[in-house]
Amino acid sequence: MRSISNSLISHLVTSKTSAFGSDGQFEGLKLGPFAIKKGWDRQALTQDLAIVREQCRGARKSEVAHEVAKLMVRTKSRAHGDGESRLMAETMVADLSAYPIDVVRFACEYWVEGGGDAKFTPSWPELREICEKRMDGRLRLRRALKYTLSEPSDTDRTTRGEART
Repeated sequence: MRSISNSLISHLVTSKTSAFGSDGQFEGLKLGPFAIKKGWDRQALTQDLAIVREQCRGARKSEVAHEVAKLMVRTKSRAHGDGESRLMAETMVADLSAYPIDVVRFACEYWVEGGGDAKFTPSWPELREICEKRMDGRLRLRRALKYTLSEPSDTDRTTRGEART
């Protein structure tokens, strides 16, 4: 997997914001919106955006099916008929395929490693929450790159004869 450029790393500005649970209780701090400082190079950022888009791309269903099968073998579920168990697995695979395979693998392994508290097969909202938290940074970085690239860089303005402000 390709990595983002050192140029992006040196121009990336992060902030922190408060995180609250669904019950409204303070859970701690999390990273806030990303920004990109002036002086960036359009070509490098364009390449970085391509890398981040690739890192956000959903997984192949066959890869996800393998992870879901391992999850279901390692957890308990209520007794289902064959058709219902198959539908449950197929639905979970279809839903999880929206996420990259490393995120799917993380969510499934995270759930299994939860010990006694996570001995039952998770519901979709439980898995989705883990996946969304894992994807959060990638999605915010993608938004920051898209936003920054939608504005002309200082270099672009200079080559078009625009004044710097």
